Amino acid sequence: MKINKTIFSVLITLALVTSVSAFAVSSQYWDENPIQIERGKSITIDVILQNLAGEGIVNSVGLIVEGNDIARFTQDAKFSTNPGEKTRVPIEIKIPKDYSKSKAFVRLVFETENKEGTLSLKSSIERLIPVEIVEKEYTTSINTLYWVIGIALVIICFLLWIILKKKKPAKKKRK
Repeated sequence: MKINKTIFSVLITLALVTSVSAFAVSSQYWDENPIQIERGKSITIDVILQNLAGEGIVNSVGLIVEGNDIARFTQDAKFSTNPGEKTRVPIEIKIPKDYSKSKAFVRLVFETENKEGTLSLKSSIERLIPVEIVEKEYTTSINTLYWVIGIALVIICFLLWIILKKKKPAKKKRK
């Protein structure tokens, strides 16, 4: 029995050593740089799958395990990444108008599977994307600004005209 455990341990170790891959998941959003989005809006972001040093194609399946009420894959969630290449994974983040939270998280998991003969090893990589829900900023349109300036200039010109008219001496009438 002890010999079987030793042989099994050696086989597992060999399988792990021979199936080393450098598969990674990256995103341009993290705790200090969250997605900022208003209620009622949507945005599409990219998560990048990278097969940096593998010898073969890495097949992965994407899952949204947290935040699936605001996030979805915009295409099929099965991806293949060639050695030395990157795969772009578009994800749509859509915040409903009546969304009550001010912060949310989208937790993505990408599962890969390496098959070597009768052995099959699964691994998964997780990426957490913070989402900050911001209030809509009201800005004055440029047209409104032009109207205010225009009306102010008309009022100033009218007041100047009245002041200058009062200061002008009245002309004497000839008889």
